[in-house]
Amino acid sequence: MRFLVKKKQLYASPHCFRIIDVYDDNIDDYVRLVESLFVNREVIYVGPMHGKNSKIPDFLKPLEFLKIPEKNAFEKFHEILQEIKKLCEKYKNPLVVMVGGTTASAISYELNLSNITCYDFGQYYRLYKQYLNLKN
Repeated sequence: MRFLVKKKQLYASPHCFRIIDVYDDNIDDYVRLVESLFVNREVIYVGPMHGKNSKIPDFLKPLEFLKIPEKNAFEKFHEILQEIKKLCEKYKNPLVVMVGGTTASAISYELNLSNITCYDFGQYYRLYKQYLNLKN
């Protein structure tokens, strides 16, 4: 999994953030590596504010939030994409962090083609909480 997490990488696979399935000699180091991707970045967080993946990890420190529907967000694909692009215009080097199932994957792909770095963050927060419980 480490080869998927690189600071200068344009597109981060959603699999980078599925830490329960990471097979690594040092999972603590892997988690630190993932979190380092967000240090000193102008984060715009896009996702549902309710439901199972609505929590935002403290280390992200988003400057902007864009709420999307918890379900059937793909029906608003183009509207969400345009809203994100408009938010990104306000920042020199924004990083869009998105949670939203297949909608997030598709929008992340489109944004990265437009030279806007976007990570499909998936279920990281929920899996990270499970990981912490396994450690204790």
